[in-house]
Amino acid sequence: MRSECGQDANGRKITHTTLVWSEGKPTEGYVLENFAVLLDRTTGKPKRVNLRESDYLYPHFVRGYPGTAWIGIKHYVGVEKVNEELCYKFVRPADKPPEGPGADEEPIPLPELTAWVRVVDKTPVRVVLGKAVYNYGPIKTAASTIVLPSPVQELLKKIDQQQKALELLRNRS
Repeated sequence: MRSECGQDANGRKITHTTLVWSEGKPTEGYVLENFAVLLDRTTGKPKRVNLRESDYLYPHFVRGYPGTAWIGIKHYVGVEKVNEELCYKFVRPADKPPEGPGADEEPIPLPELTAWVRVVDKTPVRVVLGKAVYNYGPIKTAASTIVLPSPVQELLKKIDQQQKALELLRNRS
């Protein structure tokens, strides 16, 4: 995963992230203040993802890193080296599968989650979510303005219009 922080032409703070999947196809993402926009890797269509969503199958972004919201002191297990870097290690045990009546209505249990976070700058190096492995590079500062692709710009215009309409409705009451 590669990321860079900067601003778009309107001065909005944006983190541009590129996730490269094991088959080599990238997913582009743009993290804004309270949501992210991901471009579907097959269709190129943008999808808004609220940062508060926390489904490991569609991991949300915490400080620009997907799949990291669960990391915390209660899951700290020690220090290890990853890629020659000293890292804190965190492990969240797998959920137990639901049993008994109504078990099929329960949410899918999460697998074991493991993360390594750089001691130096407290940023993730690797996160393992079940069979998925995320390797992270450091977030860099963008050398210039981040140019958003047209589908993302169009989605942001719609979101801005919706926000303005909501404000008008609130002001009427």
